[in-house]
Amino acid sequence: MRVLALFLLAPLLVAADPSEKTVSKGVHHWMKSLSLREKVAQLFMIPFSGHAPNTSSREYRKFVHLVREVRVGGLILVNVAQGRLVQRATPHELAAFLNRMQRMTRIPLIVGGDFERGASMRVNDTTVFPHAMAFAATGDPALTRYEGEVTARESRAIGVQWIFYPDADVNNNPDNPIINIRSFGENPQVVARHVVAFIEGAQSDRRDRVLTTAKHFPGHGDTATDTHVGLASLPGDMKRLNELELIPFRAAIAKGVDAVMTAHIAVPELGNPELPATLSSVVLTKLLRDQLGFQGLTVTDALDMGAIVKTYGTTEAALRSLEAGADVLLMPPDPEAAVNAIVTAVRRGRISQKRIEQSVTRVLAAKIRVHGRPGRDPGAQRKRAGSAQSAGQDLFYRAHRKPLLQRRTGVHSGIAAAHGERADHHARSVPAGCSSGRSSGPDRSVRQRRGGGLCLSGSLSRRSRVGGKLSQAH
Repeated sequence: MRVLALFLLAPLLVAADPSEKTVSKGVHHWMKSLSLREKVAQLFMIPFSGHAPNTSSREYRKFVHLVREVRVGGLILVNVAQGRLVQRATPHELAAFLNRMQRMTRIPLIVGGDFERGASMRVNDTTVFPHAMAFAATGDPALTRYEGEVTARESRAIGVQWIFYPDADVNNNPDNPIINIRSFGENPQVVARHVVAFIEGAQSDRRDRVLTTAKHFPGHGDTATDTHVGLASLPGDMKRLNELELIPFRAAIAKGVDAVMTAHIAVPELGNPELPATLSSVVLTKLLRDQLGFQGLTVTDALDMGAIVKTYGTTEAALRSLEAGADVLLMPPDPEAAVNAIVTAVRRGRISQKRIEQSVTRVLAAKIRVHGRPGRDPGAQRKRAGSAQSAGQDLFYRAHRKPLLQRRTGVHSGIAAAHGERADHHARSVPAGCSSGRSSGPDRSVRQRRGGGLCLSGSLSRRSRVGGKLSQAH
């Protein structure tokens, strides 16, 4: 019953997509109620770990201040790292925390997460999927589509509406230290097919409406530097970009991807060889908006990464990202200082208020699409027992019986077969719902915890927060 209680708590909305007229009216309703400072704050997303906080701590009070007084627009779920161990949130703990935060806001928060292996990337007791390259190795985009379906359903069940996935990078550089198996591979056509498949799956059930994100624009695959540490550079001319890196992004845009995440990489062919794409109007406005025709949300990669902060500091990066054409500013080191800097820039004429409102309009429209019309309380949806129970049936079934992947014929065995492994051997050697071996990519060298995934049906009990370093890879 503790598992079922999760779905009574989670801020899950099951209404059909609102019409464009409803979205437009809702945006106008919210926009006219916001001050300039509040409009700017709506463009920011700040990190949280999903663990039960110590409500008397300085960190919690600062977080609540950003949500309640500064009125940031959203949150991004990250993990807590302690050395080589990554501690993930639990569904009940996460949903309860998000409901508490949603009740503090007048305009609902939008909550995102890098669910690159499904929700299991950040949350325990959810379906454990492999990295993207394993799906591509099967040669069957239907499996990737299925991952999208499950990820959307589980995301909404725990209060997350924005998935920072699929990865549209073409990983054609074997020395790439950060993308590698997070990509669907080195063939742009294969990557494009799986990117489209994930978007299709994630958008297939309108009751579990989520936002999808193609990343990292204009392509992080052919780089040899981890942008968490320093600035990477993408080689090649425009002809090569069109024939390689941009193919998956074009496919994603044609399929209706909701957002595009920028890369902290320089593109010498498109201007200054030392300027990250995140801060380049040539990349974000001229290429992405004007040439590729993208009309959705543009979100920066994390602004606390080394490729940005080492050169542009705490607030300048946020200002330049907005000037370049970004809509959502992800994880600046000091969100309130960045909000103040942008407000000052508007008042001094560096950025126009019209430019701010362009991005705020996109953000508010996205919120209405996932939260419903203004006046609807996301937290109150925990009372919709029937809807929550219906949307959560699969997760409830998995937690008490056996993993969803093993119920769907061919998925588990297909991925294993692509790597020359026998699925039945894997099933015998690894407990149901558990992950064996070391993971790679953003949390590489971290062994999956035995209590994670679906190993323990009773692991939804409340856990106290353990201090540690926030870990993320976008």
